[in-house]
Amino acid sequence: MDELEELCTCWICFEIFVDPTTLPCNHSFCKECLVKVYKKEPSCAFCRRPFSLPLPEPNQEIVAMVARFLSGKDGMTDVDTLVDQESALLYLPNEVLAGIFGFLDPRDLARSATVCRNLGEISSDPFVWRELVLRKSPFANISRFGRDWRKCYRALHKAQVFWESGRAGGFDLISLRGHTNYVTSLQLYRGRVLSSSADFSVRLWDAYSGNCLHTLQGHTQEVTNASFNEVRVVSGSLDGTVRISDTGTAISLQTLNHNAPVNAVVFDNAKIASAGGNGEVKLWDLRDGSLQTTLSRHASAATSVQIDNQGRIVSNSSDSLRVWDSRNAGQPIHTFPAASVFALGENHIISGNAFGAVTVYSSRDGGLVHTLGGGNVPGPAHRPFNPNAHMGQVRCLATDGNKIVSGGNDRSSGINAEYGGWAILR
Repeated sequence: MDELEELCTCWICFEIFVDPTTLPCNHSFCKECLVKVYKKEPSCAFCRRPFSLPLPEPNQEIVAMVARFLSGKDGMTDVDTLVDQESALLYLPNEVLAGIFGFLDPRDLARSATVCRNLGEISSDPFVWRELVLRKSPFANISRFGRDWRKCYRALHKAQVFWESGRAGGFDLISLRGHTNYVTSLQLYRGRVLSSSADFSVRLWDAYSGNCLHTLQGHTQEVTNASFNEVRVVSGSLDGTVRISDTGTAISLQTLNHNAPVNAVVFDNAKIASAGGNGEVKLWDLRDGSLQTTLSRHASAATSVQIDNQGRIVSNSSDSLRVWDSRNAGQPIHTFPAASVFALGENHIISGNAFGAVTVYSSRDGGLVHTLGGGNVPGPAHRPFNPNAHMGQVRCLATDGNKIVSGGNDRSSGINAEYGGWAILR
């Protein structure tokens, strides 16, 4: 039945064929799947050979095969004779074959399953599908699928297809209800969602069920920002305090006094950095809550703070964007023009400003790497006017290390490839 199921499965939707249609290249898929693929890219999902509409009529041989499968009758012929029995692959132990197949693309697995009964069994090995699942989503919740790795992969693949095609019907929408005022920050991590709110609270949610696991109280004004990992929750508030709580029990462990409204807070395995309305950025020991140092004060309120992969502190205010060595509380090691927003790459700091420019600096030596667009940019970052750049303030930035995505007040978003050529999507 496993082999027959493979033959009856559409490798676009990973479901049993509905109106199986065979293309001129002899590859078969559900008719509806082909229509959707045609709208996006009119080529075969297997061999990439172009096809056109109208589609051929459903393949009646495959229709009959699907009927046999659904009726529970095997009806398969022994196709082992199609394979040269002297093939070296057949002499390898199954566990070795499974390890090799774990590197195959799922489409290649589907092809292998139709070659012979032995390769069909290897293609269905849970170990193979486990490798594919972990490659696609390292933190997949396999328990939701009864420990069936193949089902888990199909679900992940289907979700990806729906996401890329924009089909909202492919997702379960869960509303997290509980806050009584607007939400100020969100973090999604390993199946949990942390939210902070102007209702003075922080809530931890189960991302799958939508249930509120914990409500963290204690702040007396708006909670501006919160972050968490498996052990700790750290939150900052306009009441001038930073609170450290236990992630598992929600018990408040320590309250740190910043002596000014806290606009942002971030932490790593050793320290907490808090940015205050008085321009100060303070570093605290995560373990005992002691104040380690206060960095040289900004001339205006510190609005955001991050910790880079080298443990350096990057803080921003309306007067400047600064990089600090956490071991030296003196002067910053780099100072850049003020940013409306910034993001950290592996060895770069990406800054967006009020003039529509996105600027990339080296976090190693502080040098200017690129200026991506922008109108009347003051100072050394000036470049000729770029009609494709943002025409207003850059409000948000993100990077994956190779690409930069930015959004601005001009209602456009830009994508920069490898800190090089610049494109605007409107």
